[in-house]
Amino acid sequence: MSKKARLSAEDKRNVVLSIFHETADVYVLKDVEKLGSKKGINSMLIKEILQSLVDDNLVHQEKIGISNYFWSFPSEASAKLQSEGDKLSADVQRVEQRAAALREKLEQEKQSKQQTVRMAGKGKQ
Repeated sequence: MSKKARLSAEDKRNVVLSIFHETADVYVLKDVEKLGSKKGINSMLIKEILQSLVDDNLVHQEKIGISNYFWSFPSEASAKLQSEGDKLSADVQRVEQRAAALREKLEQEKQSKQQTVRMAGKGKQ
């Protein structure tokens, strides 16, 4: 008897997300539950997993009439990653500029302190 390999929560999220990316289609909850159960995820967990993906902006949800529709396209994921990468690069550049300015200010303060010490030493003579 072989035991079924258990998927971690993150693996389950990836499986549900892959349903959308493989087909590039729009689904209602029942369709996602059916497809998810075919991929080995308990259909009772699909709603919770889907909500976590919606909360993380990886899957979009829209209520039309009495139905909720869900979708996620692979191009959106890559565009989101590109946008986050650009933002992080800008943040790094800002931090590097601030660090350079602080190093320069530190150097100026050191020189100012040395001059003050020299002047105080001349006054005592």
